[in-house]
Amino acid sequence: MTAPPLRAPSGKKVRKKKPRNKPILEPDAQDTLQGSALIRALASPDNSTRKKGLDLLTSWLESHTDISEHDVARLWKALYFCFWHSDLITVQVRLHGEIPGHFAGFSLPRAAYVCRNVNSYSCKLTPDASSPRTLQTALAERLAQLVVDLSPRVALSFFQGFVQTMKREWSGIDQHRMNKYLVLVRKFYAASLSRLEHAKWDPAVVSQFMSVLRDDVILMPTANDLGAGFAYFVCDIAVEEMVKAAEAAGAGKRRLAGETVLALLEPFVEGLVATKNKVLLMRLYSAVFSEAARHVDEQVTPFDSVDGVGFAEALFERGAC
Repeated sequence: MTAPPLRAPSGKKVRKKKPRNKPILEPDAQDTLQGSALIRALASPDNSTRKKGLDLLTSWLESHTDISEHDVARLWKALYFCFWHSDLITVQVRLHGEIPGHFAGFSLPRAAYVCRNVNSYSCKLTPDASSPRTLQTALAERLAQLVVDLSPRVALSFFQGFVQTMKREWSGIDQHRMNKYLVLVRKFYAASLSRLEHAKWDPAVVSQFMSVLRDDVILMPTANDLGAGFAYFVCDIAVEEMVKAAEAAGAGKRRLAGETVLALLEPFVEGLVATKNKVLLMRLYSAVFSEAARHVDEQVTPFDSVDGVGFAEALFERGAC
């Protein structure tokens, strides 16, 4: 027998609690991450809250010339879940702020079909004449663009935070969300090269970004490392993204020097020499160096500026050490 519902004493009215209008972000959230409001907003399952968090995050990052490693780690933990939650097409539309023009006449099911047709290996969008840019990539582009736009030290810290987060979280990404994280990785790799192009391929800046790839990606995985798949995918896209970056640099009449190309390949060279992971070793050989050698033979930009014989001899010497 169920108990009767509770009732207010006779003569007394039941007062309904008024919703508490707690601000999403504290006033000082722009100045410090000691409070967790910005972090909560970015990781919120509510799309409008995440959008406000992203807008504030951009202004917060742009107002700093340096950020601590701890703050970067907290931001990227939240951004990881921000990207995780943005699955539904309607949510993505609101989070991105606008629907690209080529989707204006599409129904949501049609937009969803185009959006989700991403090849899990190469991460290339399924050809569709009416969809040169999808909703699936809009948020990834927005986050990756920060690597290009932020001040030098903040951009490097932000990129390193992304790499370390992907390495840590990679094994927990399910098959339904893996495609969009592959897109995110590709966009960030391309953004790092775009940042270097904006820096006119300054050797010091190139070395900083390549050190992140070397230490946190290529030299990281062992045979039992759950984040090794992240390193494999970076190997898969490296040469292709270098070619795209060189084409962009060529359009600006700033041709990549052979020394720059070799510097971009240096993390993979060190991985080839040092890794004990047999899968990574084969991936470096097939996806990076075989492709690079083919582009050298075919004189494909930027590998047409590389001395193929000298590069082969340098690899042999490194391997013999």
